[in-house]
Amino acid sequence: MLTDRAGLSTIRKQVRGALTRVGADPSAAFDCLVALTEACTQALSHADREAALPQISWEIDRSQALFYIRDYSSQEWSRATHPSAALTRREDHLDQRLEDLGLQLMRGLMDDVRIDMQGSGTTVILVKSFGNG
Repeated sequence: MLTDRAGLSTIRKQVRGALTRVGADPSAAFDCLVALTEACTQALSHADREAALPQISWEIDRSQALFYIRDYSSQEWSRATHPSAALTRREDHLDQRLEDLGLQLMRGLMDDVRIDMQGSGTTVILVKSFGNG
């Protein structure tokens, strides 16, 4: 579980170690860590601490890394403005704009980014292939 930004540091160390153990290219490992950090930061910002803390899990092997970042927020993202619709009033949409930029960052770094939104929260799935098959 992800409780705060200090906990994110611990998760990053664990993931870095797993990526090193499977021989992931340093550039691909860096991409994973940056995208994971962004997803976790978003999960923390949306967390409904009364419902449950965000949960982070991963599967890493020689061929790919899969990350699952789950928050239990009751906030729903507007499909009209998500992920990259034009924003007309900056002051009203700054938070949404930052989320959109974070999503663009994750999509630029990872091979696949999936978002599963349900009433009980959101799961972000990040995939990075290593080509070591």
